[in-house]
Amino acid sequence: MNLRCSDVLSTLSARSIEARIIGVDHLIYSIQPIESCSKGSLTFAEKQRYLASALRQQVAAVVVPNNLDIDQSHSEQTSFIQVDDVRVAMAYIRQQYDDNEPQQTEWPRARPQPTGCR
Repeated sequence: MNLRCSDVLSTLSARSIEARIIGVDHLIYSIQPIESCSKGSLTFAEKQRYLASALRQQVAAVVVPNNLDIDQSHSEQTSFIQVDDVRVAMAYIRQQYDDNEPQQTEWPRARPQPTGCR
C-alpha cells in the first residue's frame, strides 16, 4: 500500500465526511491499530493517551477527532487528519484501503482461552 494523506482525505470527502489535514502530506504504507502501529502507518486515536502512543511510534498519520488537542510541533513527522467521528472515518478508510482478506486484516481482539477442567 502506498497512499498519501491527501488520498485518505479524498476518500472521506467522497463519503461526505468533513476532514482536514494538519501537517505534511505523508506517504502511508499500512493501516494499523494503535497497539501495533509503526513508522509509516496510518492509525486512529480517539483519546489523548492513544495519540501520545502513536506519536512515540512516529506514525505517518493519525486520524483524530476535531476536539482533541494536538501538539502541532509533531506535524512535520506525523500528519493529523481531523474528523468529527473517528470510528466512522476508520470504517470508511479500512473499507477503501484495507485488504479484503479477513484472515489478514482482522485486528486483534480479546479471545477466551480454553481452560482445562480438573
